[in-house]
Amino acid sequence: MDTEYLALRKWRHDAVNHLSAIAYLLETRQYTETGHYLKTFLDKNHMEDINNEI
Repeated sequence: MDTEYLALRKWRHDAVNHLSAIAYLLETRQYTETGHYLKTFLDKNHMEDINNEI
């Protein structure tokens, strides 16, 4: 249970950091950079999902 709780806390921490970065990019009207950030994030996480399935 402790391992699952720590994994959830890490996931939440990472998610908040990513959302903060996206919010900053949008607030500063860096739309192209926001798109690049999201694409990189989604590509990376998609590959992690694939690797976890193997």
